[in-house]
Order: sequence, then structure tokens, then C-alpha cells
Amino acid sequence: MSRTNRRSFIQAAAALLLTIAAAFLVSACAKKQETPPPAAALAADPRLEGSFREDRDGWAFVHLEGAPADIGFQHGWHLAAEIEDILKTMAF
Repeated sequence: MSRTNRRSFIQAAAALLLTIAAAFLVSACAKKQETPPPAAALAADPRLEGSFREDRDGWAFVHLEGAPADIGFQHGWHLAAEIEDILKTMAF
């Protein structure tokens, strides 16, 4: 890779990282009242067993466990609002 191509790649990667960071900041600043999922929904789906979410100081912490497919489901369940916000932000 030539020096010019490498510099262009680094600049593009930096721009992408800055865009993602800005999107996260925008979604973090747009705090909204989140309601936890109903207890019946947690009991109804065994894929959520052992997982939980904690909101501390503006950060969302999730504990995930199980098979990879279960972990993916838990991640999407507990962070659905944030995922929706980032998709809307990135679509803009």
C-alpha cells in the first residue's frame, strides 16, 4: 500500500470513528424515560434467563450469559432503545 493510499485509509477510518462517536453522544444526550420490560415477558422467554440491565451514571450495563444465540438475543432485548436511536441517527 502506498503512503498516499495509507493516509487516505487512515483519514477515512478516523472520520468514521468520529461519526460513530458523535452519534453515540447525540443518543446519550437525548435521554428518555425507559421502562423495564414487564416481568411476564422475562419469565415467558427462557433466552433471557440470567441476563439483566443496570443503568448507572448515564451508562447502560448489561450482563449476558448463555449460548451465542442467547447472548445476541439478550443484547438486542436489553439495548433495544439504544439500538433504535443509533439506527435513526445513522440513517440521517
